[in-house]
Amino acid sequence: MNEKLTFFRYLITQYVRNQTDECPYCGSSHTKTIANRRLIIQLKKCSNCGLMFRYPKETIDFNANYYQEEYDEGITTQMPDIQTLENWKKTCFKGSPRDFSTQVSIVKAVVPSGNLLDFGASWGYASYQFMLSGYNVLGYELSKPRARYAKENLQVSITTSMSELLKHESFFDVVFTSHVLEHCPNFKDILDAFYKVLKPSGKLVILVPNCSNNTQITTVGFGMHHIFAFNREFFQNNLPNHGFSNLFFASSPYSSEFWEKLKEMRSFGSVDGDELLVIASKS
Repeated sequence: MNEKLTFFRYLITQYVRNQTDECPYCGSSHTKTIANRRLIIQLKKCSNCGLMFRYPKETIDFNANYYQEEYDEGITTQMPDIQTLENWKKTCFKGSPRDFSTQVSIVKAVVPSGNLLDFGASWGYASYQFMLSGYNVLGYELSKPRARYAKENLQVSITTSMSELLKHESFFDVVFTSHVLEHCPNFKDILDAFYKVLKPSGKLVILVPNCSNNTQITTVGFGMHHIFAFNREFFQNNLPNHGFSNLFFASSPYSSEFWEKLKEMRSFGSVDGDELLVIASKS
């Protein structure tokens, strides 16, 4: 079925069922509409925890089915043909649309080596680049077809089972997740899972679209794919509730000043770029 039609039918169903607008993170009923899109989608903000979320909200069951094959976000989800993939592998993806050398360098600056979880690994491009950089990588991907592609064509160790992932208690030196949490209706449980699988003092590295101002909120904050609009304040106020401390914040573009501050884990005063970077330590 067409992706947009599937999404539209889902929205109508939730309206018919009179879905509540309680906060999907903290459960508060103190939420208000702060933006609208195409008359049928709203962005609501919780006055208790500060989360901005799309309404109608996305259920876990719909999300799990939708992200198997219907979700389409260009090269992020579209698996390349084998010849294209082989060409990219020859250069470790450098210069390709999925070149993660900057992201690898960020993680290297925080945790130079060790066990790494790539959460939301898609078809394995980031996991593969982390592997070549010396990490022992496990990927987690909800979509079974993309996970299978990563395993068969990039030899990435990957799981589609959260219960299997949770068996790796206190195992990972670093958890890396790039532009994934804004798609996950159960991200609260996911943050708890990150705490469980990280070693003591392990690092959590999060990349999400930055929704720190009205322009960013209305352009990338919510829609068919993004169900949450995250900003610095939300993570600053709520990550400690999941056992994380020593929070570091920055945003793209990653300038020379950024790399200097990253060495000392000194956050920027202003974080207003398009991408939000959050680094935290397991307490």
